[in-house]
Order: sequence, then structure tokens, then C-alpha cells
Amino acid sequence: MCIRDRERSNIANAGGARRTIDDLVTHLRASPSARSLERRHRLAQLRVEVEVAAMMSFRVASILEAGGVPNKEASLLKLFLSELDQRIAGFGLSTLGLFGALMPGSPLARLQAQFALTYLTTVPRTIAGGTSEVQRNIIATRGLGLPR
Repeated sequence: MCIRDRERSNIANAGGARRTIDDLVTHLRASPSARSLERRHRLAQLRVEVEVAAMMSFRVASILEAGGVPNKEASLLKLFLSELDQRIAGFGLSTLGLFGALMPGSPLARLQAQFALTYLTTVPRTIAGGTSEVQRNIIATRGLGLPR
């Protein structure tokens, strides 16, 4: 197995995304902004996407367990999850407003500055382990059989 295939199969990150969504839900239950139907629908959409990422993670894990190489599957998961993390962080920041952008140590920061920190790390995740464009090329050639 190529080391890059292992790097891309970051199957644990779906659990982190799930915890992030759950933290935001808990916070919003006590917030007037939770009444926004648009925000509730967006939050539900992100939660569904997190569950899709979890199922993709299980697929990669099952391939690894069987001794296979999750080549295209790992690229699909890496692409989907790194971009999902960006969507979650952006939604969290927009939902929490200016308080969400405060850094750790600020007494006014919401959710321990979780979304400010996550937002700063999500862009590099679309580059590390192969850019999103590289992942799309791998999916196209290895997954769909398209020519280079």
C-alpha cells in the first residue's frame, strides 16, 4: 500500500466532525439564533453530510481490514471530509457571529474558540495529503477509469 493511500484514509476525522456539529447543536439550543429555519436546515444538511463521511470511513476501514488498498475510496473520503470540515467551520463562524471568531483566551469566545481554530486549519487540509484537485484526478482516473 502506498503511504499516500494511508495518509488519505483519515477515517477518524468523521468522528471529529460529528462532535463539532453536536457541540454547535448543544450551543444553539440555548440561543435565539436557533429559531432560524434556514440555519436549522443548514445544520441538518451538515449533519447528514457528517453521516455520509462516517459511512465512507467505514468503507475505507473495511477495505483496510480485508487487506485491500482503499485507493479511490481514500481519495473520495479525503476530498469529501476536508471540504466538509471547511463548510462546518464556515457555518459555525457565521452562526456564532463575531464571538465565534475570537481566539482562545478571550473571555467572550464561544465554544472555546473551536470554530476560529478549526477554520484556520481547514484550508491547509485541502492541500495536505494531496490537493482537492489531485484527489479529483485520482477519483477520475482510478475510480471512474477516465483517461489522464
